[in-house]
Amino acid sequence: MKQTLLFLALAIFISLTSCKKIDLPGKTPDCVKTLIKKHEVVRVEKWEVDGETFYYTEADCCDQFNLLYDLNCAQICAPTGGFSGQGDGLCPQFNGTVVKTEIWSQD
Repeated sequence: MKQTLLFLALAIFISLTSCKKIDLPGKTPDCVKTLIKKHEVVRVEKWEVDGETFYYTEADCCDQFNLLYDLNCAQICAPTGGFSGQGDGLCPQFNGTVVKTEIWSQD
């Protein structure tokens, strides 16, 4: 009985301490939370430009691309990161000013 309780307590402790708490603003698509959980993301910004909304995810380590997604979390491009730090060169040219708002951080 004691072993069962100890095992149960340990399992609960591990499950509670290993999860990232992900609090996102109300209108953030659910798929952004999935991106955070599936990838090693340390920060997410909401980008608003030219009447559209995008989500920029910052990778957790060096030489990885930092990816930009649309509202449905379809990958658009990598504006930054990679070996050169300059991204993949495939991002669209935005006409207006990009308004960037941090919506989640690992800290």
